[in-house]
Amino acid sequence: MTHRHYQYAAGAGAVLLATAATACLYRDLYVIAAMFWVGVAVCLEASARERRRHLRSVAEHEWARRVAVGDNPQPLRPCCLLAGTSRGRAHHHDRCTRNPIAALLLAADTDYPITRKDN
Repeated sequence: MTHRHYQYAAGAGAVLLATAATACLYRDLYVIAAMFWVGVAVCLEASARERRRHLRSVAEHEWARRVAVGDNPQPLRPCCLLAGTSRGRAHHHDRCTRNPIAALLLAADTDYPITRKDN
């Protein structure tokens, strides 16, 4: 499954859990309703995380496509997700946009043909 599928599944889970929590509140089952609301929060966070991952993946593929056709785009910020979590001390060897070889690896993952810029 892709990030988008996980995002939609988590969103649907949040809606179902919110409906169940509301039904529990209607029947005076407050403890169970509180547990359902915690599940809603978890599903909403998961949906937001998958949305961020999808947008990052789209940005990486667009960056790789631009490099493959001969442009010289700036590295993404953060240049890779590992650099973002390590505060720049570590970089992912395949996905870092500061590395020109990563452009070729990211370009190989795309679903569309890459054409070279005519010189």
